Amino acid sequence: MGQVKITNAHGSIVLDQANHGVSLRKQYRPKHTVAIAENKIKDRFGSVLAVEPELPAKFILYFKNGSDVLTNKSLARIPDIVNEIKQRSSMDISVAGHCDRMGNEDVNIALSLKRSHRVLNILLDQGIDSQFIQTSSHGEGNPLIFTPDNVAEPRNRRVEVIVK
Repeated sequence: MGQVKITNAHGSIVLDQANHGVSLRKQYRPKHTVAIAENKIKDRFGSVLAVEPELPAKFILYFKNGSDVLTNKSLARIPDIVNEIKQRSSMDISVAGHCDRMGNEDVNIALSLKRSHRVLNILLDQGIDSQFIQTSSHGEGNPLIFTPDNVAEPRNRRVEVIVK
């Protein structure tokens, strides 16, 4: 949850709760926030909220240890990813490879790139246009679960697919 600082010539107040607002009058300092009913928010701001972009869809695919072979459970998620891409008519797909901290860092960077290319090729085989897909390799540098060196962590052996 974010926050917004509302300021006029007499002072300011921070909005940091969902469905809250503040009444502003030029000659007074903003004093307190008030809860606003959801139906009133829709009445006042519905047209603005209607054009808000859809949040990205995120998929995490896991790999067998030391390889670019997807687990069976992750392989079964491919149709969900393809359906999401097609439903959104997405032209912005990110495929980011990751590794756990087992082994050499340079080898892990190469392996995470190999994993992202594996998923890229699967998406291409499913008819997704390559010009809409960006791949990257994070190696062991962006773990989901922080571990010391040379600790196997299956949740870090992954590719994250973001569909916007």
